[in-house]
Amino acid sequence: MGPREEQKSSIQAVVTHNPYHPDGENRAYPKEWERRLLLPDGTHIFVRPVRPDDDELFRNFAKGVSEDDTRLRFFGPKKELSDADLDRLVHIDYGRAMAFVAIEESSGKMVGVVRLHAEPNRESREFAITVRSDFKGHGLGWMLMQLIIEYARSVGLRVIEGRTLHENETMLKMCQELGFELLMDPEDASVTIVRLSLC
Repeated sequence: MGPREEQKSSIQAVVTHNPYHPDGENRAYPKEWERRLLLPDGTHIFVRPVRPDDDELFRNFAKGVSEDDTRLRFFGPKKELSDADLDRLVHIDYGRAMAFVAIEESSGKMVGVVRLHAEPNRESREFAITVRSDFKGHGLGWMLMQLIIEYARSVGLRVIEGRTLHENETMLKMCQELGFELLMDPEDASVTIVRLSLC
């Protein structure tokens, strides 16, 4: 299975909610990061930074993620998103974190999301990616990963990394082909740390 036949990521991360730029001012919506993508099967996808009014998009998106994919993503069973979960997902400080949502243009439905989380060390951040189960194998995960790497380099990050289950072979293969280093997690033998140097 090639890199474009990706499985939903099993990266585990914590979303940080901070609606303010570090200098105390709101960071404007970064419209310059909007993209229109064409998947190999001809599907048109609109990708843009997450917005505070995306809560319903996320709620419906979660319904399209299978229990097995949720287990791979969160290392645990599927649960319904609470209002607090949604609030953390859609409210971010664009100066410290980023999330791109992928929307199928024909239906207006969200089919994927990739994000970099706010970290105390601004030279390194943790990433996470989720693709709706019926969109696995269409190349969307590969394209979203390329976009978040491009963004990370543009803001001067030196490293991005995440954690994935050993059994998620497709995700590990994609990360390898994107240049990530694969490391054992010293705290969990079932987990692989994936790390990409951007220097």
